[in-house]
Formats: sequence, C-alpha cells, structure tokens
Amino acid sequence: YLGIMGLAPTEGKTDTIQTFDTQLNSDLYNVFLFGIPGNEGFMDEQMNKIFEKGKHVWFYIIDTVWVYEQTGYVVREDAYKRLYDLRKKVANKKWYDALLGFHIDEPLLAGMTRADLVKGTKAINEVFPEKRMWVNFAGFAFNEDLSSSRERMNRETGKYISDISFDLYGEFGDTILDTWNNMVNMFDGCSGLTSIGDVSNWNITNKWNIKHVARHSNSSAYRLKANILF
Repeated sequence: YLGIMGLAPTEGKTDTIQTFDTQLNSDLYNVFLFGIPGNEGFMDEQMNKIFEKGKHVWFYIIDTVWVYEQTGYVVREDAYKRLYDLRKKVANKKWYDALLGFHIDEPLLAGMTRADLVKGTKAINEVFPEKRMWVNFAGFAFNEDLSSSRERMNRETGKYISDISFDLYGEFGDTILDTWNNMVNMFDGCSGLTSIGDVSNWNITNKWNIKHVARHSNSSAYRLKANILF
C-alpha cells in the first residue's frame, strides 16, 4: 500500500471534498489518512467511495486511546471502552476491509513515554487484532546524534507496531541513511525489514520514501517507512 497518501475531506468543506474526490480518482493515490469522523453517515459515505475504488485507509487514532496531560500523551482510563465502541461502529461495515489499520504521528516528540506507547498500541492490537498499527516518529527516535530531551525508541516498544517510519527535514544524506539503518537494525530479525543497502536496490514492497516541500517552510521533508511484522 504505497504510492502517494491522500488526506481525508472535512465535513461541510466543499473544497476538501472536491480535493479528496480528485485524489480518489487519480492513479497516484491509493491510500488515505483519516481522522475518525464523528458523523457516521459522513464516514460511511467517504469510506464507501474508497472501498469501491479498491483503495485503502489508515485511521488516525491518537485521541481515541491517548489524552494530552501536562507534558505529554498518556493512555486514557477508558481506552478499551472507546476502542470497543469504535469496533462496534465499524467492524460490520461493508468498507471494513478497506481499513488497513490505525496511525499516530511522532508520539515521543509530543511527550508520550515508551510505556504509554506500548500500553496504547497493545490495547489497539487486542481490540483490533486483524488490523495494522503504523507509528511515524520524529527522526531523533532512532538517532542519538539528533538532539532531544524526549525518550527514544527501542525494540521492546515496537512489540505491537506493524508499520514504522520516521520524518526528517533537510537534504538527503548520511543523517537520513544512518537513521534508517538504526531503525532497521533495531528490529533486525522481524520478517518485514531488510537493510537499506544501496538506495537503488530498495524493495518497494515494504519501504517507501516521499520527498515533499513542507507548507510552512522551504525545507524538504523525507519520510521513510517499513513494515516490522513481528
């Protein structure tokens, strides 16, 4: 499920719905990232479009499982109830197979601890064992040379994560390659990962790289993703 990722439309905003429909009908986009819509009718309408096109979706799930308190995200006391309520809502939908799984972005940068990351992803895995869990990290999570006061990633924290990636800004070079190799080596032996090796020899079935210009600056952003698949 590679290619260019599209974003969800916003209910009531015609321009975002039109953009979504354009992306959906394009061969360039085959997967979308959705915040879980509060309006079930609107969710069904958009998800049915994706299902009928044979494309797929990740649901952004951080607010369902975690809540921000003081210095970072912690697992909600009612996380399991929220997840089971979500399962009741979506598991019998005709579009359910189009849902690849769930996604959160840069949790350690946002102050989440490794312990809360494991606790939350474990809950998701237990309630949705057939779905995948994709976590995207800030690059420092896999590179000690990148400064940060936040916790960094380790192998044990990835126990309930199936898809893992990181973002870095700047020119493509040694820092990005070192960070990638650190991430791959951290999960050495898992069935989805292989060494990056020569960039020209990447196996595109389980790794991708997207370069884009961030809207808020002129810097280039790289996102490198791979499947862990314990």
